[in-house]
Amino acid sequence: MKTSILIAAIAACALSSPLASAQDKAAPDKPAMGMAMGDSKPMAGGDMMQRHQMMENRMSMMQMMMEQMLQHQQAMESVPAK
Repeated sequence: MKTSILIAAIAACALSSPLASAQDKAAPDKPAMGMAMGDSKPMAGGDMMQRHQMMENRMSMMQMMMEQMLQHQQAMESVPAK
């Protein structure tokens, strides 16, 4: 029981810390007047792809941790109580 609570706490911390740092980031300055409006879209698209990849990595990590917790729980259930 203590182990699953510890794993859940670690997962919560791991998932919340990158989000907090991203929220603390200041909004980027407006592009210079000479910059064409079409130039900012590829940058935003790349940023969105990077965020999507980070989200996929987090989901993969969460799934792995949940599987480990279930395996641990099943192993503990099979051990006879003393």
